[in-house]
Amino acid sequence: MDSGARYVPGPVKHAGRIIEKVIRVYGRDAAALTDLVRCTVIFPTLRGVLDFFLAVRGRSDAGGGAGMVRIRRVKNRLSTSFDAFAESGGYRDLALLVEVGWVERGHSIEFVPIREWGAGGASRHVCEIQAHVATVYECVQQGSHEKYRMYRDLMAR
Repeated sequence: MDSGARYVPGPVKHAGRIIEKVIRVYGRDAAALTDLVRCTVIFPTLRGVLDFFLAVRGRSDAGGGAGMVRIRRVKNRLSTSFDAFAESGGYRDLALLVEVGWVERGHSIEFVPIREWGAGGASRHVCEIQAHVATVYECVQQGSHEKYRMYRDLMAR
């Protein structure tokens, strides 16, 4: 089934924002920073975002499947109960922090289920996936994300 989704790789977080976030958000604890690597997945509809979340959850240790990812955090800025104006300057998305584990096999890496993370010497990493509805994402591309950054800076977040 083709969901019409579009994948947009994100840049690695810039050093200046890393320092700013570690100080403002994490009380100078750099180990708490988890969103250095991120990407965006854009869906034509809100239903596509929901189906994506359910698919990720189904492949997580919470979903009863193989447990290929661990969902560390969900920020649902698309919820009707989320006050986008007060919390994010109007910015909306569904942000997932997911942890993955892998092992090196020769000259490649292989993602492994969570049950193998401890025993097989798997390396682990947390990354952020931002899921957007296309119409909202288009607004972000037209400058509203810059407004969110200004809001975040004013609120020292």
